[in-house]
Amino acid sequence: MHALREIAPGEELSISYITLVQSREKRRKSLHGTYGFHCGCSQCSLSDAESEASDQRVEKIRELWDVISDWDSSPPSTPAMADEILELFKAERMDVVMEEPYTMASLVYNSWGLTHQARQFSALAISYGVYTHEKTWLETSSHLPLIYDPESHWSYNIGKKMDAEVQTTQTDIAHYFHVEL
Repeated sequence: MHALREIAPGEELSISYITLVQSREKRRKSLHGTYGFHCGCSQCSLSDAESEASDQRVEKIRELWDVISDWDSSPPSTPAMADEILELFKAERMDVVMEEPYTMASLVYNSWGLTHQARQFSALAISYGVYTHEKTWLETSSHLPLIYDPESHWSYNIGKKMDAEVQTTQTDIAHYFHVEL
């Protein structure tokens, strides 16, 4: 077992049996229905106000994830969206799944040609992934090309290209309506 973050003295350690990105009510129902117990972990024991704030962050994670993971979205995902989703995952203390948002941030930054940040986020994804996957995971990891040669990766500059297409289309539409008036 490996710690993925600092653990305070006396802090409770737990193992998650369910998907983390869901509301407290859904987590509780899932655990009780599947395993027959009522969870008393620190996350499930938050006050109603804290739980509501947490549920709102989780919902925002789900909304942003749907946008960021859709490479055909228009307008394309932005580095600001990637930064926001990282902050939300951190606020929810989802350390065990941080490989996923770091991977997505790496792809989004690379899609805008920001290779330095793409490399950094890919390295962070690897630092979490090596603890949560099999030993051979790193050998076949899709993160390595993003570190060694991000310009050759399929994601390189696609956000910029998509944004340019959106801008051209919007200009064409504005011109069309202006001419018609």
